[in-house]
Amino acid sequence: KLNGIYVRSLEFKTPGEFTQADVEPIRAQLQGPEWSQMVDVDSKTDKEKVSIYIKTSGDRTLGMVILAEEPTELTFVDLDGPINPDDLNGLSGNFGIPKGIHARPKKTVTPQPSPETTVKK
Repeated sequence: KLNGIYVRSLEFKTPGEFTQADVEPIRAQLQGPEWSQMVDVDSKTDKEKVSIYIKTSGDRTLGMVILAEEPTELTFVDLDGPINPDDLNGLSGNFGIPKGIHARPKKTVTPQPSPETTVKK
C-alpha cells in the first residue's frame, strides 16, 4: 500500500562530522499537527539515536519517518503512504531501514479478578 520508500544514508569517515544542528532542519520538517514522534531512543553506550515519527490524519496513518544517527552514519527513511507500525517488523533490515527497528510485540492481557469478586477461603 506504500507510495514509496525513500532512503538517504550518509557515511562519514570520523565521528563528529555531522552535528545535531545539521539534523535539526530534518526534525523541523516533522513538526506540525499531522506529525507525532512515536519513538525516541538515545543510547549513550552505543552512541546511537533513533527517532520514529508518524504522520496521521484522523485515524489513518499516512506515513512514517525513521531517523537513525550513529557516530559515523546518518540514515533517513521515509515510508510514504498508509502503514501500520506493526509492519516495521517486515521492513527492518531491508530497503536501507536499520536492523533492529521493530514494533513492540503486543502484550496479551489476562484479566485480573477485582477484589470484590475474589473468594477467600
